[in-house]
Amino acid sequence: MDKKILIICDAKHKTIDKMAVVVASGVRAGGAEAVIESCEAASAGDFENYDGIIIGSPSYFAGPSACIKGLIDSTYHLKGKLEGKVGAAFTTSEHIGGGNELTLRAITDSFFVHGMIVQGDPKSDHFGAVVVTGSSDIMIDTSGECYRLGRRVAELVLKLS
Repeated sequence: MDKKILIICDAKHKTIDKMAVVVASGVRAGGAEAVIESCEAASAGDFENYDGIIIGSPSYFAGPSACIKGLIDSTYHLKGKLEGKVGAAFTTSEHIGGGNELTLRAITDSFFVHGMIVQGDPKSDHFGAVVVTGSSDIMIDTSGECYRLGRRVAELVLKLS
């Protein structure tokens, strides 16, 4: 496995942590190495060392968490250096209409600015994997979507190499 994919998540959010582990298992099944880092520990410089970047954030006010947004903002100086790398995103919220797609778009829009290739999915969650926790703390099971996201990103990284 010489291709590496960085999975960054907001470590303060338990559901995102669980999703990151499933995404990583999909990456490994797709034939690449998966590295999980919290947004608190990650730095913009890390982005250059990976073939793919997958970012997971809870949806707060229909956007990524402050930690994720701050990390993304800190990558501005890398414009042009991430071109051709693969990107994807995953998110969670309490409600189906909790801003999930807007959060995913905010993350992937930053990838477009960098000239990255964003992995979508025509058969499932189109913009990235989503988990809805609900107010009763019962998570809607979409672990298959997280696994599929990781696998598809790894497969695309390998196709492009």
